[in-house]
Amino acid sequence: MPIHSENDPFSLISGLQSGDKKTFAVIYQTYSKDIFIKLIKLVKSDKIAEELLQELFIKLWLKKETIDIQTNLPGYLNRMAANIAFDYFRKASREQKARAEFIQGVDSTVEQVL
Repeated sequence: MPIHSENDPFSLISGLQSGDKKTFAVIYQTYSKDIFIKLIKLVKSDKIAEELLQELFIKLWLKKETIDIQTNLPGYLNRMAANIAFDYFRKASREQKARAEFIQGVDSTVEQVL
């Protein structure tokens, strides 16, 4: 079992990549609060930020063996958070556009029927 320390991101990265669940828990406990705050600032919603935080750590765990973090674990996690927030906004934008197109189509259909 890897020995990890909040002050030693290299051992945390190594432990994560080897699939050590305790190391993953330490990473979560160490960085989740700051990432959550960052996500709240980006999405302006506690509930959405919480969902995105969960998504981030699920992705981190699923990609643990293939991630390439050379030096900066907090920077990597912050970049993941920003990317997940941007993905959220892109998805929301697509859904809003689809809704608007649907409503426009329904309005056109109603006008044709009348």
